[in-house]
Amino acid sequence: GGCQTSAIFSAIDQAITDKVDVVNYSIGSKADDPWAEGSTAMAFLNLRAAGIFVATSAGNAGPNAGTIGSPANAPWIVAVGNATHDRVFASAVEHLSGGDTPPPSILIGASFTDGIGDRKIVHAKDFGYPLCGIGEAQFGQDCASNTGLSNPFPPGTFSGEIVVCDRGEYGRVEKGKNLQLAGAGGYILANTDEFGEDIVANNHCLPATHLGLNNSDQLRTWLASGSNHQGALSGFSIFHIAEAGDHLANSSSRGPGLPPIQDILKPDIIAPGTEILGASNVNNNFTFRTGTSMASPHVTGGAALLKSVHPDWTPSMIASAIMMTATPELAIDYDGSETTPHKRGAGRPRLDLAVNAGLYLDESETGFTLANPDTGGDPKDLNLPGLVDTACFNTCSFQRSVTDLSGGAS
Repeated sequence: GGCQTSAIFSAIDQAITDKVDVVNYSIGSKADDPWAEGSTAMAFLNLRAAGIFVATSAGNAGPNAGTIGSPANAPWIVAVGNATHDRVFASAVEHLSGGDTPPPSILIGASFTDGIGDRKIVHAKDFGYPLCGIGEAQFGQDCASNTGLSNPFPPGTFSGEIVVCDRGEYGRVEKGKNLQLAGAGGYILANTDEFGEDIVANNHCLPATHLGLNNSDQLRTWLASGSNHQGALSGFSIFHIAEAGDHLANSSSRGPGLPPIQDILKPDIIAPGTEILGASNVNNNFTFRTGTSMASPHVTGGAALLKSVHPDWTPSMIASAIMMTATPELAIDYDGSETTPHKRGAGRPRLDLAVNAGLYLDESETGFTLANPDTGGDPKDLNLPGLVDTACFNTCSFQRSVTDLSGGAS
């Protein structure tokens, strides 16, 4: 199900022959030694030496620490984590009534489906399966690629109700397909503590919305009281909400790096990778995708824009300009906590600032090669924007050399 290494090497060679400006690599695997002979990471060092900027996906093994994959862990490649953007596809759970306690007034969730009118709302746990699945999960990205293999509900279990499923273990779209096959009319995906406020607008099989933890807890508490709970789903609208951006996805891989690159800061940067509109291989349609594979193209595209303004800029200049002008202070983790450098790297790019960067940190192919710990090198001495020393206690000393990028400006 992957790409042949020989084909990847051939494409890298062709990119050098064609003298391209930038390369995006939305592919990754488990963390390996980037200096290993014959590795994909070493092939990408050839690209950088040829003057070609490379960005790659950091991986989707978060939120645990030490989950950066390869070749993202190579110090000569810009590894990109997945964060939200400020475009929100949202819908409302509304017209709530019934129960023995006052219902929530309105609950806003992520959605990319039509709405559904007033009808009964039930929780799947009352039918024995709060996660709306049993057995092996399918994790199909769209409705057509889920067959109901994990469906715990016999046909006719529901009669058009809006059914609430707790998030976890089974795919977001997969749960909705199971409900559809069981006769549900609508679907609410309710986050648990594990997922916090991380929500995604999928193209579901039936009218649906995805609620963050706070709204989910309100809904579950209300459904646990009394009976005859009623409500509706409004259908999606597009909102631009500044506060919705720069939230790190829980699945985005995080540092620190594992030996031999524990003294390299990864990811280098974060970019929008949640709910990205793209092509689908089903019915010539479009779909939304989430992951670091959707984040790294944003940085690659940003590098291409910088290159169009500054055709003489090298990969070191571009990477430095992007990372040294980014906005780490805006990043928020999926659970609302502050992010650390090992989670968000330098933060989210600001191309309007990067294009006017005054300094950069240069590093050569030889420098990257000599940093190999197996040959006596020390990665933390590389002339890179990230400063990491895992053996540091109390006081650390780093040395970096910056070079004028703006022609002698003050």
